[in-house]
Amino acid sequence: GWIVDSTSAQHSHPWPMSDFTAAPHDDLSVRIRLVAPRLEKSQWQTITWTANAGGQEIGPVSLKVFVGGR
Repeated sequence: GWIVDSTSAQHSHPWPMSDFTAAPHDDLSVRIRLVAPRLEKSQWQTITWTANAGGQEIGPVSLKVFVGGR
């Protein structure tokens, strides 16, 4: 499956980090480097993030990506 590249020096925050906090109405820039799985055949995959606000899940936000095969 997908993995987070936690060894890259290009991130704007310390690793490992999977929780990010933003105040209401604030913007928060996050850079995450994901490594795609190795596939035999090319295919579309969906990556989904969720968020929590006030103890309730909001979202989700999904990104559809085309992963090339070998």
